[in-house]
Amino acid sequence: MADPIVIVPHDGGWAAAFAERGSALRASMGDLALRIDHVGSTAVPGLGAKDVIDVQVSVAALEPVEAYRARVEAAGFARRPANPDRARRYFREAGRWSRTH
Repeated sequence: MADPIVIVPHDGGWAAAFAERGSALRASMGDLALRIDHVGSTAVPGLGAKDVIDVQVSVAALEPVEAYRARVEAAGFARRPANPDRARRYFREAGRWSRTH
């Protein structure tokens, strides 16, 4: 059985958690990252959410993934290639961070 979804009260630390991840991604990706945004429910002040920081990194082209994969991984994330959504590439925390998508 899958883990239950747990909504927790808003945590004022979510913005700082995103800032750390965003800074690491910016340092690693440089100009390859056109934008790095905090998205999802943890980005909405006062809103309860799953305790998962959602980050969206915009790049000029999703393919080839090799153009940016190593840089995202260097920032502390691991690629999850089995993601069925072909409109995005999915990476998750790889030990350095708490739960991050």
